[in-house]
Amino acid sequence: MTCQEWEQRLAEAEEPDSAADEHLATCPHCREFACELEANAMALRAMRDEVLEAPPRRRRWIPAIAAVLVVLTITGAWFRPHRPPMTPVRTQKTLMVKMLTPDPDVIIYWLIDTKQGESE
Repeated sequence: MTCQEWEQRLAEAEEPDSAADEHLATCPHCREFACELEANAMALRAMRDEVLEAPPRRRRWIPAIAAVLVVLTITGAWFRPHRPPMTPVRTQKTLMVKMLTPDPDVIIYWLIDTKQGESE
């Protein structure tokens, strides 16, 4: 039996027969490999009943982002330029009303005097 055949039987989980036992007795490489596999199996059996808990995840970036947002809000309010309230300014004396019609070539404009009754 070759090393490959022995490893294939081991991988397929077949019961070892006399040829596999004979190969294992004569091949130091496969014997070492079998010892490592048995040690791994024992370690896994020992760890089977252990309860593993993940450490709590710490999100250290959340307070940093909150602090940056607070600083930006405060500085934005502090350095905002003061603007006086806007007052409407009337510069035209006439109001133009544009009426669109279903025909794209016909547009009606009305000029309305906004200062009716006032003397200039």
